[in-house]
Amino acid sequence: MGISKIKKIVVGLVLVAACTVGTTQMSFFGNSGAQAVTPSEAQKKPLGEKPLPQPVAPKITSYWLSDIPMEKTPGLARARLGIAPTSHPEEVRTKTQKGLARFDAIGLSWTEASAEEIEVRVRVLENNGWTSWEELERDDDFTPSGEAAKPGTEPLLTNGAKGYQIALTTPGGFVPQDVKITLVDAGESPYDRTIGNSEVTAEGGKPRIITREEWGVDENICSDSVTGEPRRCDWPEEEMDSVRAMTIHHTAGTNDYTPEDAVRQVRALYAFQAVERDWEDIGYSFVADKFGRLYEGRKGSIDRPVIGAHALGFNQITMSVSVMGNYETEKPIPVLLNSLAAVSAWNLDKYGVVADPNKIVTLPSTIGPAKDVHIIHGHRDLADTLCPGEYLYKKMDEIRALAAQYQLSGE
Repeated sequence: MGISKIKKIVVGLVLVAACTVGTTQMSFFGNSGAQAVTPSEAQKKPLGEKPLPQPVAPKITSYWLSDIPMEKTPGLARARLGIAPTSHPEEVRTKTQKGLARFDAIGLSWTEASAEEIEVRVRVLENNGWTSWEELERDDDFTPSGEAAKPGTEPLLTNGAKGYQIALTTPGGFVPQDVKITLVDAGESPYDRTIGNSEVTAEGGKPRIITREEWGVDENICSDSVTGEPRRCDWPEEEMDSVRAMTIHHTAGTNDYTPEDAVRQVRALYAFQAVERDWEDIGYSFVADKFGRLYEGRKGSIDRPVIGAHALGFNQITMSVSVMGNYETEKPIPVLLNSLAAVSAWNLDKYGVVADPNKIVTLPSTIGPAKDVHIIHGHRDLADTLCPGEYLYKKMDEIRALAAQYQLSGE
């Protein structure tokens, strides 16, 4: 879930903005010099010819929260949102709109210091109806050079949503003026189905990792032609002096996605974190889907200890893998646990770290006190967050034991 600091302020006014939208074995292929394509521009291949990987340009749409009118609704909405009662007077306001396009991710960002006390809850309208409400945790971070990054939430990944509702709780009922709602349509590629049909395998100790080229990364995502406006997307690519540990995360959002949808979600995650949060790239070293497939995350992470944006204060000494889905509500399947163990064992071994399942290490923080954690640990061990979810966190001992076995066997 990224670098999360949850601030629970259960006072003030709850505002709800709602919009209903209308709208393993694989070959590695080169992609040098290819241009990003929109879904409508994807080339059709002759019958029998396999599609090749190609960069896919996302469509990013943003709205200012202050531009969306609000309406009062009955106070019972508080209970439906799961917000605890308080002695402070509060109101709930809602607004529904129709006619927007499909999106694969939704998130919020802001710049006002006063907005730091915002609580955000979101639900989306998918093919099977409205999802349950989810609280989006804050993702705060600093660049490797020490500059504060744009504040905001983690993205909520969807299964091709057609609507959204957002509920904000703010102290004193004020309405922040600079909160931006961002939707990402990740686009599609003929190669997505090829990835969706791939097997989960490992060879020589290295697990099968779907490369950035394969999942359709658009390396020019920060250009004005993609976003329609200038963006600061200049997080420098820096390497760690040493890798000390591996952090396990989950993302927010649906657990009902298909293998093809998973590829879109990786691109949506990339687009939101790179462009809307100004991180230039995915914050995680690696990404996993619920089927156990692994994806290259931040550029260079397969070969080098590139500093990411996943655990505030600990990015300079930890690498990471994040599972797409909400594991507060979903139980991970065994093949996913195997993949998390395999990528952790292989990655730690590259940097001379033994995946001892019983060893506790002390990790210094750049912003606060040091933390004593296992070498392979959950994000909640480093921060005030639910990540990687109750059901996945309960499997951490099993993941650590499997990783140790993989290192010992060399498999």
